[in-house]
Amino acid sequence: MNAAKEVRLFGIGGFLRTRMRTERRKANEGKRVTERTEVVVQGGLGLLTALVSGGGGLLWAVIAARAGTLSVGDIAVFTAAAVGVQGALASLAGEVAGTHQALLTFEHYAAVIAAAPDLPVVAAPHALPALRDD
Repeated sequence: MNAAKEVRLFGIGGFLRTRMRTERRKANEGKRVTERTEVVVQGGLGLLTALVSGGGGLLWAVIAARAGTLSVGDIAVFTAAAVGVQGALASLAGEVAGTHQALLTFEHYAAVIAAAPDLPVVAAPHALPALRDD
């Protein structure tokens, strides 16, 4: 591995590796939480759609069609509408999960931006002499 001179000079390779792994673990854990939440929401929405349209709604539509109050076309429209609503809710859940992930990333970005300098800053730096050539 071709490390930078400073990393070799100060022997901070282990420190940087540990720091990177720690930050990576935190980011991965946040992503896992988001993905678990998305799986639960998607599964719940799928189950809800199956129960409403497949179980109750479709049964109601078939009984109503048998009684003559609904046509086959009405049942088809009802089924398509149920699938469309489920798709929209699944998309919404995906967007919420994506927004949560973006907020986690922004929180990390804000922490990096707000961090103090690693090296001390001289209170009154000495002025450099003017360049004489080139």
